[in-house]
Amino acid sequence: MAEYEWDPQKVDQQRVFRNGGWVALGVFVLVLIVTSFYMVDTDEQGVVLRFGKFARLAKPGLHAKLPLWIEVVKTPKVERVFKEEFGFRTLGAGVDTVYSPQKMDNESLMLTYSRFHSDFLTHFPGKVRSLGSSVAHIAYVARGAACGAVLGNVHVWDVAAGQVILQAAGGSIRDLSGKTVEISNYLGGEKIDRVLVAAAKGQHKEIISTLAAR
Repeated sequence: MAEYEWDPQKVDQQRVFRNGGWVALGVFVLVLIVTSFYMVDTDEQGVVLRFGKFARLAKPGLHAKLPLWIEVVKTPKVERVFKEEFGFRTLGAGVDTVYSPQKMDNESLMLTYSRFHSDFLTHFPGKVRSLGSSVAHIAYVARGAACGAVLGNVHVWDVAAGQVILQAAGGSIRDLSGKTVEISNYLGGEKIDRVLVAAAKGQHKEIISTLAAR
């Protein structure tokens, strides 16, 4: 029978590997725990996206979700009132509202799609820009960074996630007649057969009035 030779170096290596495995497991469990909970503040609403698609809404408070990046949470401010002013600035609101005498013609921002200027003329009193992404345009409107977004040549996957965030912030997507657009009618993958306007509540009419089809 062969004699067993005790090797201190091998024993130390096995101990390191074993301890390292426990450390890695502990880190993984900690990451699972940390990414399984989220907080929604009192002036926010949680929008839970599972693999990039809308899953549910969450009220203020502590909530649990699927860990890691299976579910991602957006928390737009919904209790704040964002007011967009086109070409003017209010200095003091009240019974006798005070307006600034300074013109604000280049302050407002409207986001558009790439072929917008081929399809429309506009006298929008501000800047007209394109970021190249319908979802980014809608997100800008939801956070109050843009007055509105004109969306053309889009499919349901271009606007669905943005619509959820915009609705949570109090806005909506309408067509040029001012009617609410049911995005769910286009789940078959066909192109949405109309131009859309994403804006805060009460702002669609103002934006649409600045557009004229070529």
